[in-house]
Amino acid sequence: MDGNRPTQQSKEEIWYESVEFIEQHVPRIEHFFIQLGTSKEDIPQLVCAVFEKYKQQSTDSTKAPSIDHFYQIAFAVHKKEEETRELEQEGRIHEERLFVYAEDQQLHDAIQLLPLNERAIIILTFFHSLNEIEISKVVSLSCEEITSELKVSWRKLTKILSDQEGADLTEEQVGKWMSFLDASYSKMQLISSPNAINEQLNKEHQPSVQQVKKYQSKFFWLAVAAPIVLTVGLAFLIPTGEQEAAGEGDGRGTEEENIEEGLAALDQAFEARLPQLAEDLGLSVEELNELTFVIDQKMWLEDVKEMIESEEALEVRGHFADFDLDAYAEDILAQLVPPLEFLSFEYNETKKYTDDITLADSDLLAYNYLYRINGLSGVYNQKLNEYQIEFGELKGQPFTDESLPKEIEGFLDKIHQNGFVYTFITSTETFEVKLGGEYFNNQISVLDPLYQNYLQDRPSLPFVIGEDMQMSYSDATETLIKAEQWLKDIEKGTSENMWNEIRLMPVFNELAMQHRELLTRFILGSFKDPVFQEGLLRQEVKQAWETVIKTENADEYETTSIVNEHYEKLAETDFTEIRDWYDRNKVVETTYDSQAWYDPFQNFTIPLENEVSDIFTQYQQENDVEILKQLSAHEVVQFYLHAIFLGDIGTAFSLLADTEDRPSEEQFIAEIERESLYTQDFSELGHVSINYEDEEYLLVSVGFVSGYIFQIMISDEGEVYKVVYDQGHFLE
Repeated sequence: MDGNRPTQQSKEEIWYESVEFIEQHVPRIEHFFIQLGTSKEDIPQLVCAVFEKYKQQSTDSTKAPSIDHFYQIAFAVHKKEEETRELEQEGRIHEERLFVYAEDQQLHDAIQLLPLNERAIIILTFFHSLNEIEISKVVSLSCEEITSELKVSWRKLTKILSDQEGADLTEEQVGKWMSFLDASYSKMQLISSPNAINEQLNKEHQPSVQQVKKYQSKFFWLAVAAPIVLTVGLAFLIPTGEQEAAGEGDGRGTEEENIEEGLAALDQAFEARLPQLAEDLGLSVEELNELTFVIDQKMWLEDVKEMIESEEALEVRGHFADFDLDAYAEDILAQLVPPLEFLSFEYNETKKYTDDITLADSDLLAYNYLYRINGLSGVYNQKLNEYQIEFGELKGQPFTDESLPKEIEGFLDKIHQNGFVYTFITSTETFEVKLGGEYFNNQISVLDPLYQNYLQDRPSLPFVIGEDMQMSYSDATETLIKAEQWLKDIEKGTSENMWNEIRLMPVFNELAMQHRELLTRFILGSFKDPVFQEGLLRQEVKQAWETVIKTENADEYETTSIVNEHYEKLAETDFTEIRDWYDRNKVVETTYDSQAWYDPFQNFTIPLENEVSDIFTQYQQENDVEILKQLSAHEVVQFYLHAIFLGDIGTAFSLLADTEDRPSEEQFIAEIERESLYTQDFSELGHVSINYEDEEYLLVSVGFVSGYIFQIMISDEGEVYKVVYDQGHFLE
């Protein structure tokens, strides 16, 4: 037997080897449940249900689910649990205290006041670092809805906290508050036992998990207007107790009745507006109703009506201003305009709040525009080619771009006016409609030039569906380099705080993910299209790799270096097949993808060794701040943990930033000695990495070999880094 050929493992072997896999992923699932508001007593059973469902899908399907699928299963499990739970007066907020700090508990409880989808979007974005494409798979909403709902829920959370605090908090202040809560989540001790889960999974008679179903969303809201719908549906439509009492006193009808009447009138106005929009686009009303953004608009109106009596709306009432139905109707009807006109409207709205249109602004404007034209070129294509067939039947010969009949001149003008051009394909004798033309170029000129270029020469997405490349290997060589060049150009134009800026740029994220998936399949192949044939690298694949490696200025591209790395690895074995080269769960990572935006792990051990230990000893003896100026944030964390390990509380205190929460040195020493918490076991420390950074703070993750991670906030004080005091650091 060829030793290089992969062999099929039995189910028993696969799940025997998955013990470590279970241990690795229990923390993220458990934390996700806690963050969603699951009762701690229910978590072990639900975590086991997630793994059971994952195992079922891994063994029953020819395609194993991705790691991110864990979140989708967990979300479905929690949703089912939440729907069947009898809501008491406290709703989702449990009486049990989860955190040392009252501020952490307050923020955690505030998040529970959000509806489930909004809650999950915030949690997955800020605590699990998923991008909107990955989140869309979890909550079954479109990417543009995720982007829009994130903004809405963030503002809503800020409002809730501001009301509680009696002061107007900025979104930046809430963001910093979130980072501290993230650190507290990471310190939580596990409730579930990986060993118990593994035993349960391997029992002959496993418990049924038929109640775990994939979540199917019935709300599909448009990116720009979703904030309005959510605000109306989840907050404004339900009056507060004071309002109800006032209504009873003066004989007015209830707010619900007034809103129902207003929505009925809005429904009529909406239908009356459609013929004008259809005329502007050169379509019939029936053709207009095939467009995604029109379909979605109709669905919101129905959803809002359903939400009036929804229990989720009751949970957040009273946190927002009175609902203005007239303003809502005006906003809804303003959506019913041609895409280019709406792009201009959005641009003007953005300019009200900023003098300069940033790359992030251009990204969101472009993304919402692309959403609105979704399906429009297809309708134009179909209609133009139908005209050609009809003309051919009447005249005996179909028309071309050189013999266009006068009867369709008006329709052709509408195509141009809405930002499209048409070309005649001689080989198929059909027309193709795509973005372009004078009207298009004039309207998109408000965007950053990089986004103008992207829209003018936009690649055909997706590059990969499932595991299948949507192009040949030869075409993939050009596509990979071209896509990376645009990603590189965007990165150059972002601020130093790139991570916070780019994660809310859906066009960039979509292309980065597609580039990563295409590169993965280009190198690793797929089940249907392996890169090896009869034990050797296919010639077509080898030639495509060599083309990429020989790209002009190859050293400037990650694509070329990654391909070259794999090429050289196979060259060592004369391009013969290497076992486990293809793995469904294996992904080729790039720095453009959101999951790679973290600072690379830096391995270290406690106690410190060699030169770093000598520098610590010097600082310990001299307590000289000049020594700290030479240290990176990673090294300051190492010094801090080493001081705790030694029981040198004085040195540990000297490394603390001078914040309001920091106790005096005497209190600090008394606190540590009283609890006897400074002698900790650091034998399993694995790495330290930075996963958040702004002008004032860095969030540093400290990881253990077991997979457990806790986080320390670092203050950037200009010339030196200091640790932000947190009593929780001594509660590990």
